[in-house]
Amino acid sequence: MDPEKNVRIAHKALLRAKDWIRSAEVALEENRWNDVVYNAQMGAEHAMKGILIALGITFKRVHDISVPFTLLPNENRISDEFLKHIPLFAEWLVQLIEQRYLAGYGFEEDLDYDYFKDYSPIALERGKIIYQKCSEEIDKITG
Repeated sequence: MDPEKNVRIAHKALLRAKDWIRSAEVALEENRWNDVVYNAQMGAEHAMKGILIALGITFKRVHDISVPFTLLPNENRISDEFLKHIPLFAEWLVQLIEQRYLAGYGFEEDLDYDYFKDYSPIALERGKIIYQKCSEEIDKITG
């Protein structure tokens, strides 16, 4: 792939991630707990995909990109600061994906409306942290 195109797409991924995170914030204000979880996961996922795209790393178009993300320490263009976050971000993404499924289809599991009330602020905080750190790293990569 073309490196300039990768940079453009990575920044578009970040913009979409920012939209997802903002939607999660609004959902939290409105006590829509399941939407907080769903949107926070999508924000984290798109931010993490932005890193992979910026580096020209190909990956399957699935929600769980934790495996290619954990291979980033093999990439010499990643800062030492960001490297220390990779295992935790991959772990958080897997957890967010599991909860996102329930957020989207919890009615099939007979979950109560308040099921995500306690977890939603955690999901949002994790999504915001991943978004922020990935955004900073993409700026470093694309400099």
